Amino acid sequence: MGYDRVTDKSDAPREEEFVRASEKLANDSRPNGDISIAPGDLAKYNVGQQKVGRADDYTIHTQYPNGVRMTRFEAKGVLTPGQSNGIEAPPGGSLVEIKNGRQVVLNDDGKYIDKGAAPQGAQEGAKLVKDASGKVVATLDKDQTLHVKTARGEYTETPEGRVSFKPSGTVTDLQSLHQTGNVSRDKFEDYGLSGTSTTTRFPNGIEWDRNSNRIQIPDGVGMPNSFRETDAQGNLTKVTVRDSSGKLLYYQDAQGFHVPTADGEFTQTAEGRVTFKSSKPVVQQAALAPVEIVGR
Repeated sequence: MGYDRVTDKSDAPREEEFVRASEKLANDSRPNGDISIAPGDLAKYNVGQQKVGRADDYTIHTQYPNGVRMTRFEAKGVLTPGQSNGIEAPPGGSLVEIKNGRQVVLNDDGKYIDKGAAPQGAQEGAKLVKDASGKVVATLDKDQTLHVKTARGEYTETPEGRVSFKPSGTVTDLQSLHQTGNVSRDKFEDYGLSGTSTTTRFPNGIEWDRNSNRIQIPDGVGMPNSFRETDAQGNLTKVTVRDSSGKLLYYQDAQGFHVPTADGEFTQTAEGRVTFKSSKPVVQQAALAPVEIVGR
């Protein structure tokens, strides 16, 4: 059964403005450099978040630029914050739990499989998220606080789903890194992309396996609707898929696989080449005023 989107039409703009102002004051005085991100500003930090359900029974889906995806289930009077959740590794990655100083995974039979000694400093009961290369890219503490490590800094998500960011450099508006043109694999994370040599996960959680043309739609979008277009001879020319509210998830045509973002659109070809087209208006420099040169 799908969820309805959570909406609050009463004082949402005013409340959002108040939250942003309060958080700006807090950030200005924050000694450790952490930036508390208002929900409406998450896209600026390459984070996608969707909240679905009712005000007293909802689910929060949060995706980070390195492909880590966190789902938190909340129900007032039934669940305490962080009590029920699920975490997903990037494509090709894995999830291990720290138990008795060892890295373990739970198999289908409900038995733990030992994967070696825990990394130094790993917390008992924590979960480690690894990418396809085996690198630890996130840690879920025993208290359900999530830490996501990226090239641009570290994100922290509280059990309630609030996100903060500690940049590792001077760039804080990560959307400023999104430029129209080719996106090389070493720049994937700057655009919120992750994946393996054949599979790509896009910022909205959609995954495309180019070898099999398998498309995976993440939880939280409800029942997707597919629209097919054909030419005069009946040949399929385009497939468009929208979520239960009508929002575009992706479309596929002869040029490739297209996925919209908060500030543009990705296109990936069957060969794996990725390009980005920004939707931001081009800023043009103002023309100089006419100059009159008078000779002596």
